[in-house]
Amino acid sequence: MKTMVLALSLLTALAGGSAASAQTMSADDSLKATHELLMQAVKSANVAMITTVVHPQAFGFFRESQRIAELKTGVGVADIAAPILNDLSFFTLSRVDTQIRRLGDIGIVAVSTIAESKKKSDRNLRSTYVYVRTGDTWKLWSWHTSDLPKK
Repeated sequence: MKTMVLALSLLTALAGGSAASAQTMSADDSLKATHELLMQAVKSANVAMITTVVHPQAFGFFRESQRIAELKTGVGVADIAAPILNDLSFFTLSRVDTQIRRLGDIGIVAVSTIAESKKKSDRNLRSTYVYVRTGDTWKLWSWHTSDLPKK
């Protein structure tokens, strides 16, 4: 239990430090840093860190979702992230291309990724992440991930 508290304290300090350093960055650089933090949190299956980056009213589609995954009263990041992180645990993700655009307080990150697995078939994915900035803080507001169309 003490280890868990220590780990959560460290993550909170790191996230706070990242937010503080983002205040001195340009809007474009802080958007990029926020997205990198999210990708690191996903890669390490760190729901607590993901929560620091996701807007409380976020919604979107995951690769195989039939319905919108939506944060709302009674449904938090942990509720929607856990099954996705479990699915991603079978894969090694390699980003092929990332494009970042910002217009005022809206940021769009488009990513193509190769998801390789020894247990499942490899996937070529495309994802779009929409961020909204309030003050100096970027939060993920919407996302969509799907398989690339077959040639």
